[in-house]
Amino acid sequence: RGKHRPKTAEQILAEASALAALGVKELILIAQDTTAWQCPKTRMRLPSLLEKLDAVDGLRWIRLMYAHPARITNRLVSTMRSCRKIVPYIDVPIQHISDRVLSRMGRMGGKKAVVKAIELLKTIPQICIRTTVMVGFPGETEAEFEELIDFLREARFCRVGVFAYSAEDGTEAAKLERLSKDAVRQRFTRIRRVVSALTLSLHRKLLGKKEKVLVDWVEKDVSVCRTYRDAPEVDGVVYVLGKLKVGGFVEVRFDDARSGSIIAHPVERQR
Repeated sequence: RGKHRPKTAEQILAEASALAALGVKELILIAQDTTAWQCPKTRMRLPSLLEKLDAVDGLRWIRLMYAHPARITNRLVSTMRSCRKIVPYIDVPIQHISDRVLSRMGRMGGKKAVVKAIELLKTIPQICIRTTVMVGFPGETEAEFEELIDFLREARFCRVGVFAYSAEDGTEAAKLERLSKDAVRQRFTRIRRVVSALTLSLHRKLLGKKEKVLVDWVEKDVSVCRTYRDAPEVDGVVYVLGKLKVGGFVEVRFDDARSGSIIAHPVERQR
């Protein structure tokens, strides 16, 4: 809460270099709003920071989380396209798509900013756009809920996190008249089903294809991995039979699909 307290570019680059020296392969940038970051010393903005992080030896993947749709710029998109270590993945929480709901949430930019951001980001080859949405916000009508579902089907985000509204003391929203718990629960259940179907459809399109995955851990004789489309703990996983080296990359072929996971087998020796 309160004003942003950004780290300096020097601090971020030093931390990235230290992690890479320890063998870390994936760097994830997080903030309340990563696209609002500006170095308090040099006034450097996010695209320039990404270019410097791209030059850090040892890193393989750089992942960008918590970007605000109203701050997705041509410069940021151009940087993501040109930097080889920045994975074609970005987390852009939209929360909702109804202008009235977004206004009540205090979200700047409205639907127009969301649509523009998605159009810009989809110029990046193989982009995976992750988002989060909230249902049951005070005053959300059935028509506005349907508008959100229709938009998710139209935009076809690669990954979607869904939350049900829960009042927080001290917020403006907590003062608004709330929907019934049953109404919120029903909307949450329905939108989760829609999201699950959309994710399963995406995964099925990957079947038979080959791709490099990062090995996160091993459970008994199964290696739990991730594609570039999957941020740890919040997205899906790839299960590969066999004990692979944790922290390494391996090329696999996708064999079977679920909404939250993919089954695969290795097609090359691990590096």
